[in-house]
Amino acid sequence: MLSQAEGSRSVLRELDRRRFTIGSNDPNGNSYLQQLNSHTIKKDKFARPMNAQRFSMGGPALNANTVRESVGPQRPVQFRSATSVHQQNSTMQDVVMTERGTGAPVPNGNGFATPRMARRISTLNPRSSIYAGNRATSIVKNTVGPIHRDPRNIKDKRYQQASIKIIVDYLTEAGYGHSNIKASLMQLSGKEFQNIFKFLHGRIDPSYQYEKKRFEDEVPSILRMLKYPMVELINRNALNSIAAPYTYPMFIALLRWLTEICQMWDDLQTADPFEDPEEEESDDSIFFHFTISTYNAFLQGSDDFSQMEDELVAIFDDKNKRNLEIVNELTEQNELLEQECEVLRQQPSTLLQLENFRKTMERDMQKLLAYGEDMQTKMVKYLDGNKIIQEEIQKKAKELEKKEQLRLEWQARVDAQNVSAAEADRLSNEHVQLEKLYEQTRIRLDEIQKIMWEKEVQAEKLQSMLDKTIRTYNALAYSIGLLPSSAPKAKGHNFELVFYPNADTPDKMISVDLRNFVKPALQQIEFEMKEQENSLREANLQIQEKLDAIVELTIDKSDELKLLQQRLNQRNEEYEHAKENARQENIKYNQDAEESAIHLKQIRADAKSALLSWQQKENRLRMEHNQVVRKSNTIKEELSHQISTMLNEFVTFKAHIEKQLTDLNQLAKEEYALAMQSSVSWDGATENDDSMEIDL
Repeated sequence: MLSQAEGSRSVLRELDRRRFTIGSNDPNGNSYLQQLNSHTIKKDKFARPMNAQRFSMGGPALNANTVRESVGPQRPVQFRSATSVHQQNSTMQDVVMTERGTGAPVPNGNGFATPRMARRISTLNPRSSIYAGNRATSIVKNTVGPIHRDPRNIKDKRYQQASIKIIVDYLTEAGYGHSNIKASLMQLSGKEFQNIFKFLHGRIDPSYQYEKKRFEDEVPSILRMLKYPMVELINRNALNSIAAPYTYPMFIALLRWLTEICQMWDDLQTADPFEDPEEEESDDSIFFHFTISTYNAFLQGSDDFSQMEDELVAIFDDKNKRNLEIVNELTEQNELLEQECEVLRQQPSTLLQLENFRKTMERDMQKLLAYGEDMQTKMVKYLDGNKIIQEEIQKKAKELEKKEQLRLEWQARVDAQNVSAAEADRLSNEHVQLEKLYEQTRIRLDEIQKIMWEKEVQAEKLQSMLDKTIRTYNALAYSIGLLPSSAPKAKGHNFELVFYPNADTPDKMISVDLRNFVKPALQQIEFEMKEQENSLREANLQIQEKLDAIVELTIDKSDELKLLQQRLNQRNEEYEHAKENARQENIKYNQDAEESAIHLKQIRADAKSALLSWQQKENRLRMEHNQVVRKSNTIKEELSHQISTMLNEFVTFKAHIEKQLTDLNQLAKEEYALAMQSSVSWDGATENDDSMEIDL
C-alpha cells in the first residue's frame, strides 16, 4: 500500500517537473504555458488583454516590453524626435525615426517604453536601404534639395478655401479652444497664427518647450526639424507680415501641411501596426490560432472543443458571406462595364471622325497656301510700285535742283538788269498773282491726287472682294465636284477661275468665259441636282417612315439615354477640369524640367562614375542574401523538426499521464477497499470488548 502511494506521489512530482520544464520562464517569470493561456486566436473573435504577449514558433516568448526581432543581424536602436532638440528625452509620442529595432525595450521620457509603442517601432522604422549606407532611415527624411517655388497652387482661391475647411474641421475635432476659427483664418493675424501653430505642433510633439524669446526665430528651426519642403520661404520678415497678400497664401498652405501631418500622426496612434484593415486573415493563420486555442484548452484539462469549433465555423461563414458579397459586387460591376462597352461599340468610330477632320484641315491648308501665294503676289506688286515711286521721287529731286539753278540764274540776270521801280512793282504784282495761281493749282492737284487715291483704294477693295469671290467659287466648285478637271462632274473641262489684274482687256482678266461656258455648265448641273433632289426626297420619305417606326422604339430607351447623357456631361466636365489641371501642371512641369536639366546632367555624371561600385556592392549583397536564405531555410527545417519532436513528446507524455492516472485510480480503489475492510474489523473488535465489559 505504501509503495503504491509513494509511486503515485512520484508520478505527480514527475508530472509537475515536466510541466515546469515545458513552461520555460521568461525574464518576467511568466511560463510558456501561462503565455499560451493569455494568447488568443483573433482580435475581433477572442478577447485579448492589453498586456497579452505575442510568440514566435522558433524561440522564447517575447514579453510586452520587447520589439519583434529580425532574422538578420541586430542593429543598435537609435531614436530621433521629429521636432525636439533633446532627442534622448523625447517621448514616444514624437515622430519616431529609427532603424529596425532590436529585442531591447524602447525608452521613453521616463526611461521605459509602453507596450503599444514598443511594438510599433518595428512597423514605423523599416530596415535601411542598401544604398543608404549606415545612415538611419526616417519616415519624413528626404534627400531632395531646396525648393524655391511652391508646386502647389496656393494663390488659387479654391485651394485656400479648401485648406481653411480642412484646418477648421481638424481644429474643431481636436478641441481647439478658440471660437470663430474660420473668420480668424480668413483674416489671419500674427497672434492667431502663433496660437494655431503652437496647438498643431503640440499635437505632434507635446514635450517641446519654446525656449527662445521671439517666436519668429524659433519657427524656421521647428520647420527644418519637421522637414517642411518650403522652409526657405519662411523667414522673419514673412512672419512679421503674415496678413500681407503675398505671404497669406504661404502660411495657409503651411497650416494645412501641419494639419495633414497631425491627421496622419493621429491615425498612426489609433491604428494597430500589426493589423491591416484591408487584408483578410489567411486560412493558415485561422487554423493556427484554432490549434493554439484548442491546445490551451487541452492543457487546462478540457476535452470539449465545441466552442472553438463553433467560432471557427462562424469565422468561415463570415468569410464566405464576404466572398459572396464581393462576387455579387464584381458581377454587378461587370454588367455595368459590359453595358458601357456596348454603348461605346454603338458610337461612331473616332478614327473616322478624325480622318474627316484631317481631310478638312488639309483642304483648309490648301486654301491657306493659295491665300499666302496671293498675298505674296500683292507684296511683290506693292514693292515694285514702291520702287517706281522712289525713282520718280529721285527724278523730281533732280528736276527741283535744275529749277533751283535756273531760278538762281534768272535772279542773277534780273539783278544785272537796270529795272525801274514801276517795272519792279509790276513784276512783283505778277509774281504775287503767279503764286496765287500756283497755290490754286497745287490745291487742285492735291484734290485730284486725293480722288485718285480714293479710287485706287476702292479698286483695291473691289479687287480683294473679287479675289475672295473667286476663292469662294473655287472652293464651292471643289466641294460640288467641278474641280479639278478630273472630277466626275467636270467632264474633263477646267472650271477653275484665275484672276489676272494686269491683263490688257477685261476679257483676259478671267481665265474662263463665265457667260458662255461656266454659266451653262452650272445650269446643267443645277438641273441634274434638282432631279437628284427629287429622287432623294422620295427616298427620304421612305426613310422618314422607317425613322418614325424607329423613334417609336427609341421612346422606351429615352430614360436610359438621359441617364447616359448626364453621365456623359459629368465625364466631360471632369475631363475639362482634368485637362485644365493637366495643362497647368504641364506648364509647371516644363518649368521644373528646365530647372532640373542641369541638375540631371550632374546626377548622370555622378551615376556613371558610381555605377561600377554599386554593381560590385550589389553582387556582394546578393551573395550575402543567398547565404542568409540558405541559413534561414536550414533554421526552418530544424525548427520544424523540433516542433514535430515536441508534439510527439506531448502525445507520448499524454499517453503516459493517462496510464499513470489509470494506475492511480486502480490503486486508490484497492486502498479504499482495504481501508473499508480494516474499519469493519475494527468496529467488530470494539463491539466484542463492550460485550465483555457488560458480562463482567
